[in-house]
Amino acid sequence: MSTTASLAADPSGTWTFKEQTYRPALTTRFRALKGAIRTTVETNDALRLSEAQANLAPEDITPREDFGTGDRADREAAFQRWAELMATTGVLESLPKARVLDGQHFTADYVREAARRGELFAIDALREQGRSVEQTEPFATDQREETLRRLRLRNYRAVEKATDATTGELGRVLSELGAGITLRDAANRLTTAVDETGLQRARAIAHTETQHAFTQTTLDVYEENGVESVTPYARYQTAGDSRVCPQCAPHHGETYSIAEYRAGTAPSPPLHPLCRCVLLIGSAQS
Repeated sequence: MSTTASLAADPSGTWTFKEQTYRPALTTRFRALKGAIRTTVETNDALRLSEAQANLAPEDITPREDFGTGDRADREAAFQRWAELMATTGVLESLPKARVLDGQHFTADYVREAARRGELFAIDALREQGRSVEQTEPFATDQREETLRRLRLRNYRAVEKATDATTGELGRVLSELGAGITLRDAANRLTTAVDETGLQRARAIAHTETQHAFTQTTLDVYEENGVESVTPYARYQTAGDSRVCPQCAPHHGETYSIAEYRAGTAPSPPLHPLCRCVLLIGSAQS
């Protein structure tokens, strides 16, 4: 199927990858955190909301049995430190920047797949115009390899921000738990915080970062194959259906030079979380 013929509800052809591959890789980690929190708060009563006692140190994303013999403020502070440790080690898998850039983080494979799909999309678009495409192998040029490194770090930072936001929200909810709250209600409120922050952001990362990687390598391939000098515009292609948002719809069919995209002065997809738009080869007259 041609590139133009396949531009329907999923212009980039990445929806299944986002929803069935990348998103579960992220949400599984947040769900593990939810499970550990529920066991810690409800089953183990580690905050001693009903005055139970025990003692076990955490390892990876594992429930905590108890947070010591101090007062409630001390136990809540210990819970917050434990939650941050669980999120850092089990959700984010914190790594030094150099290792992230080299592709050693768990997100690296998903970033590479998203970026490769952008390469292939651009190659198909060029061939449809009868162009001879150079360097069709994955990340075959220094420019694309450097783009991949930047994308790895960007994805890592996105997961890091989601993790930090989740632990911050847990701290806020924890501070608002009133005296006499049941173990189940306390666990429900804390796990809801993971749902409404971590899980929602995980979906946004899977969609938005996939689309960003797709766009960046699409631009790389266009630029490497002379699109900027021969046909110096890329067209902003929306999904073209009733779900196109007001933010994207005005840009449908507009043309901008690749230089404008590189400078950040053109509306480069994704313009918002869950954006589905792509860039097609265009011309000043299109």
